[in-house]
Amino acid sequence: NRLQIHKTNASKVNDLLENKEQHFRIFADKYEQKSLKIPDKKMQITFADMGFMHLKGPLNLKIVYPKGMHLSIVEAMFE
Repeated sequence: NRLQIHKTNASKVNDLLENKEQHFRIFADKYEQKSLKIPDKKMQITFADMGFMHLKGPLNLKIVYPKGMHLSIVEAMFE
């Protein structure tokens, strides 16, 4: 319940990262981005073994995350 997810559109990402001290209580100094293609099935993205989300494809996804954070994508474990 304490995890905060911030969903935004592509046009606001640069502002959020440049002014991260104003928008987020906890932030990293450097970020990476990864583009993923989710196939036509339910997939699970795991964030540094701390949390996960399920997505149903097909879709293209761009994730911006703290540099060095481990991301993995596998077929979803739950329906």
